[in-house]
Amino acid sequence: MQGDELKDFSGLAFRNPFAAFAMLLFMLSLGGIPPTAGFMGKFWLFSAAIDAHYYGLAVIGVLNSAISLYYYVRIVVFMYLKKDTIGSEPVTSPALAVVLGVAVAATLVAGRLPAAAVRGRRRLGPDARRRGHLGGRALSQLAEPRELAGWLRVHSPIHLVAKHEAK
Repeated sequence: MQGDELKDFSGLAFRNPFAAFAMLLFMLSLGGIPPTAGFMGKFWLFSAAIDAHYYGLAVIGVLNSAISLYYYVRIVVFMYLKKDTIGSEPVTSPALAVVLGVAVAATLVAGRLPAAAVRGRRRLGPDARRRGHLGGRALSQLAEPRELAGWLRVHSPIHLVAKHEAK
């Protein structure tokens, strides 16, 4: 299967520059590097954990994010710094290019304007929000870290176990 080994990414920047750039952006987003959607997601999540007084959980999350960067950067090194193109030839189609372009744009827009995206979803009405329903409130409804902290406090595994043991 193509794309399941590091060697398949070797020299991708020379074979398909746009796919390599998209992959670089997605790896940075997974690592939580600004100005991507992944950064905003991690920022809100860790802020909520701190606001909910889960300091240990926040520290573990930040450390795991830092460790994961090693693995993401490794893929980027294979794409941009390895000159030999050992891997399989990337297959691109117009549809794939459009999808990659939309995903790149969404990753950057959600990283730069996250509150606007959440407010826009709120304006869609209750039917649209119900589709993302989770634990009484949709996570997409929680625009501020304090709101997410309250949700985390009520729906955390620790709280749910304590609630179950109280029964």
